[in-house]
Amino acid sequence: MGGIFISYRRHDSAGWTGHLAEHLEQCFVPDQIFMDIEKIEAGADFVEAIESAVGSCAILLAVIGPAWLTSTDANGRRRLDNPEDYIRLEITTALNRNVRVIPVMVGGAVMPESSELPDDLKPLTRRQAHELTDNRWDYDTEQLFKFIEKAGIKRKPESGASVVPPKKVSGKALASIIISVLILLSFFQRTDFTFDMKIGSLVIALVALVLGGIAFIDTRLHNAKGKIFAIIGMGLSSLALIVDIGLLSSHTTIPEKYTRQPVPFPQSQPVYSEPATPEPVVADVSGIWRGSDSLTYSIRQQGNMVEIVGGYPNGVVVITGKGIIRGRNIELNYLRITDRTSGNARLVIHSDGRTLQGHYQNPVAGESGAMLLTR
Repeated sequence: MGGIFISYRRHDSAGWTGHLAEHLEQCFVPDQIFMDIEKIEAGADFVEAIESAVGSCAILLAVIGPAWLTSTDANGRRRLDNPEDYIRLEITTALNRNVRVIPVMVGGAVMPESSELPDDLKPLTRRQAHELTDNRWDYDTEQLFKFIEKAGIKRKPESGASVVPPKKVSGKALASIIISVLILLSFFQRTDFTFDMKIGSLVIALVALVLGGIAFIDTRLHNAKGKIFAIIGMGLSSLALIVDIGLLSSHTTIPEKYTRQPVPFPQSQPVYSEPATPEPVVADVSGIWRGSDSLTYSIRQQGNMVEIVGGYPNGVVVITGKGIIRGRNIELNYLRITDRTSGNARLVIHSDGRTLQGHYQNPVAGESGAMLLTR
């Protein structure tokens, strides 16, 4: 009783061939199955071992994947055009010795035309091919095994009619769907997302996308069922990512971690107090100001006292300070958060009330210069 020889090219169809071999070993005696160089002993002549193994087999399964016909060597030469190519040797040996050859198409591959093959491989195109599809793998392999039985190779008595054990739906795919749905529902249920909440949602959506991708790979390798669930999980998690990125790009408020508590000033810094006889305030400077240093400043005024916060348009605060208005002059003490150095500034309120101009000085950092704010 002959065996089954599996001819395949590793980089073309190793995944499908390995899966097929596992099913064959479940239904037929493993010693009857020969997969090219894996069972050739060290030191044995490669060509002689191939010819001996193929000649002793009743069936050769020629697994043909998407790159079987066009695969090239390191010099860019098509492998099938090389008379010593092991795939060509295996199939031509089987054809010459009247071994039954079954072309097994995987990965959507199609049967080559006779004109595309070397002369000694042209008879392969006259052999009836059998296709193994990802969506109907169990059914297609069962039909192939029936053809093998008709060739005289019997199944193991305990194998029965079942080829492979049933697989469960991928838990990763279901987890990806559930996580993505919860994220999307949260977008509809509330609108008061903080900056940290948006970052957390983005990270969780990325995790859901990764889970969906792993589940999709598992279904392609036939380790689990639920390919459609994996695709749905990847789609929903991608949608959640897009929404998260949109929310982050539109986030203009100052993050909570910068606004929960006031920034402490050095104890040596003078603290302004309301003078006994308040001076008249010439203008209201409360509001948003654009600085010549590319920062955006928010000023809050209460009587002659002012508080100022400066930061970037994305909401990151870099300067905070307090001061007092004396006539048309504003005297400020500020703290630069990036390096925890303090300085002072004096600004003049223009008559139009839309421009603040003056100088700043940071003795600790050794910096000073002109300062202009407009609104």
